[in-house]
Amino acid sequence: MLEQRIQQQFFESADLKYQSAETLARPVAEAAQALLGAITGGGKVLVFAAGAASSLAPHFAQLLVGRYERERPPLAALALGAQAAQQVRALGLPGDVLLTGTPEGVGRLGDGDVVEVEIDGIGTLANPVVA
Repeated sequence: MLEQRIQQQFFESADLKYQSAETLARPVAEAAQALLGAITGGGKVLVFAAGAASSLAPHFAQLLVGRYERERPPLAALALGAQAAQQVRALGLPGDVLLTGTPEGVGRLGDGDVVEVEIDGIGTLANPVVA
């Protein structure tokens, strides 16, 4: 019985990934291009996540700076801490990419919603959600 439940979890997970592939392929490719453009253009990737996801920021930055899948030169990335806004103002330059996680308490986003990120002294970025 337990083994069947575990197998069902694997099947459902694989099915969800299959269903999401068509919808998510383009935005994931665009995000990867933005990261690549920043790095190859002399910029860096600043990574921030809060709450339960806070351990993901240093992990992602380490994957860029350190080895990932094969040996290569390190890529410019930095995990930001609790004072992320101040760190972005101090370290961020035009051409850099700020990669963030979703803050705790934010529910599901739907078609037509707008996501805004504001950093004092820098400005506000607003992106519409397209489902």
